[in-house]
Amino acid sequence: MKKTFLLLIVLLVPLVFTESCSNRELRKELQTLDRVIDNRDVYQNRFYAKVGRTRDALAATTSDSLAWTYSYDLFNDFVRFSTDSALVYLERMERYAAACSSPRMAYYSALSRLQLDIARDYLAEAAQTFAKLDTTGLNLSVEEQFDYYNRTGAYWVMVRDAYSGAQHDAAKLLLNESRQKAVQLDSLSLTGRKLHAILYNQKGLYDKSLETLLPCWSWDTLTDLDRSITAYNIASVYRQMGDGMQEMVWLARSAQYDYMAPVNNYLSVYHLAKRLYDHKMYERSQRYITFNLTDIIEANYQQRIRRSGEMHVLISSANHKIQVNRIKLVSVMGIIFLAMSLVLVRLLRRNKSLFRLTEEKNEQILKVNRKLQEANTIKEEYLFRYMGLSTQYLIQVEDTMHELRQIAKNEGVEAMMQKLRSHGNTDEELAKFYKVFDETFLSIFPDFVEKVNAMLREDCRFSMKPGNVLPTELRILASIRLGMKESGKIAEFLNCAPATVYTYRTKILNMASCPRDEFERKLMEITSY
Repeated sequence: MKKTFLLLIVLLVPLVFTESCSNRELRKELQTLDRVIDNRDVYQNRFYAKVGRTRDALAATTSDSLAWTYSYDLFNDFVRFSTDSALVYLERMERYAAACSSPRMAYYSALSRLQLDIARDYLAEAAQTFAKLDTTGLNLSVEEQFDYYNRTGAYWVMVRDAYSGAQHDAAKLLLNESRQKAVQLDSLSLTGRKLHAILYNQKGLYDKSLETLLPCWSWDTLTDLDRSITAYNIASVYRQMGDGMQEMVWLARSAQYDYMAPVNNYLSVYHLAKRLYDHKMYERSQRYITFNLTDIIEANYQQRIRRSGEMHVLISSANHKIQVNRIKLVSVMGIIFLAMSLVLVRLLRRNKSLFRLTEEKNEQILKVNRKLQEANTIKEEYLFRYMGLSTQYLIQVEDTMHELRQIAKNEGVEAMMQKLRSHGNTDEELAKFYKVFDETFLSIFPDFVEKVNAMLREDCRFSMKPGNVLPTELRILASIRLGMKESGKIAEFLNCAPATVYTYRTKILNMASCPRDEFERKLMEITSY
């Protein structure tokens, strides 16, 4: 029995230690990613400075050939950052290629349009562009042939994912042929190794795939974009191996370099958010998917907006449930804490210091109770007054209906219609309605006008109208004090335009003798006691 127990310990300790190391590694990479995201403006400014120099060179050149080259460079910069900007420089490439009558420029322009069609999820346009690709007479080098098979492979991926059945199988076969041909031409470059690793994955040779990709990570020649792609492909291998922790580690690394590159068409942050969601790390998952959705919408990558949007809704919903449960837990803990506090007060009543503490707590509770009492008073005052007002209106409606019937009977329908078109009664009723509101409000907050005036400059203070009728400005402030803070809702209540309410609010704030934020805070602190 002891031998069996010792054997279990020997087997389990390495597993626990490995898992713990992986967790520490993931936390480290996620913290690094958070720092990179916080500094994303630095990387974007660096990107804009780079493309700015190329744009200046494009504007200065008078050579169509050089202009095509600069436009090609700008296209490659923007195709992963903003499809709209990439399209601008693609159209310039096509114009300059036509002006130079260069088949090679025209070929690369078409290849670039295929890349952009794929990025924008334009399947029909991509099919037309692919059909027009013409390499006749170009005598492509080995590197150019490799580039052709690599880029057209992306097209077959798009077709494979768009269809099912025979079309799906045919696209899958052509995709595999493209990758095989590309690897035969170059299996040593970074892209060649990536394609080679994909072929290993298809055969289930994941160790071979890692042996192909992991050494690339230490290459000094890699750009930020190269590192993001390499890390993403390594993460894909770990995903197929079922190692979710290492997958997240490498997705975090890929995301770091996506932001540093910078690119907006990344998949790393999307998949990382999805994996974190699966591991119930909801808050961080929601933060990342929000960044992802914002970037792809800004960059107009149509093929990924719907998928990221659905994931954002799913994660946000889960995070909301967690927050609700936390609030419930805090509420329960608060009740328990309050009960324990009451018991403690009874047990230690003779201790003067604790007695003073109890008095302070009671004062806080008293303030809360006063606020609750004030809220109940407001509710009851307005409820009963408006119930009475509603009853009066019902009686008046009946009287008005009787009057209209009598007019129609004695004077005719035209006289009745003229009576209906009259606004006099409506204006009178509105005046009565607001008078009830003013009287009720001032009965609850009798010092309201005085306290508001204390917050205004001396030359801007209000005086009451006869009959305790509030001026429009004070009626707006009264509405805000009752919790009606949106100008649109106040406008509906006061039967005026939102712009009118906004103008009055701005006017009042300009009249304040204190800062605007302090004025609104002091307004809400005006009490009925």
